[in-house]
Amino acid sequence: MLSSPCMVPTGVAFGRDYSGGGDYDRHGFQEMLEEFQQLLGGFKIGDFFPSMEFLHTLTSVKSRLRNTFRRFDHFFDEVIEEHINPKREKEEHKDLVDVLLEIQKNKDTEMPLTMDNLKAIILDMFAAGTDTTFITLDWGMTELITNPKVMEKAQAEVRSIVGERRTVMESDLPRLHYMKAVVKEIFRVHPPAPVLVPRESMEDITIDGYNIPAKTRVFRQCLGNRERSRILDESRNI
Repeated sequence: MLSSPCMVPTGVAFGRDYSGGGDYDRHGFQEMLEEFQQLLGGFKIGDFFPSMEFLHTLTSVKSRLRNTFRRFDHFFDEVIEEHINPKREKEEHKDLVDVLLEIQKNKDTEMPLTMDNLKAIILDMFAAGTDTTFITLDWGMTELITNPKVMEKAQAEVRSIVGERRTVMESDLPRLHYMKAVVKEIFRVHPPAPVLVPRESMEDITIDGYNIPAKTRVFRQCLGNRERSRILDESRNI
């Protein structure tokens, strides 16, 4: 269960699974991704007190960031080189790198897509799509264990649709109405990113009477979305 959040994005992006160690993962992709997520989600005092950003150098945070991004850059270079190799065996379906290289070649966008842009898009996909999936799976299993009646009903629906196959196919998803409701409820009660990606104001602005100076970093918390006491009697529960 915990390997699939990495296995699926690597298959979509690169056309093969780099997450499991194996021959393909000679660069230690899984290790790089874990280090990246730790640095991305960890507390850094300079984000809240800019005058103390020098501590990032003293605590080796900056050097770890540079080293991790350097390793990612080298890894992406090799992946891209492999994809543009004319002798490469073509897959049945295009992966994300294939699509981005095609867009770059055809110049289908208003702004040119550079190699750095291409690498950033791939890295963003992993940054946003792996740890959030881990979190949702953890909370989903926790809520189902603590709500056995919900789990029993969800299991019964899956068994009635999947039958003897024992593997849920994409074609089954439109009929899994109760399971989809459970997933949506887990997202509502336990958003995978309670505090959204911060934004920084580009100029002085006033919102609802509050003066926000330029260069102010704004964090949007979305936990309040679950507080629907006017609609739900127990809005914090599944």
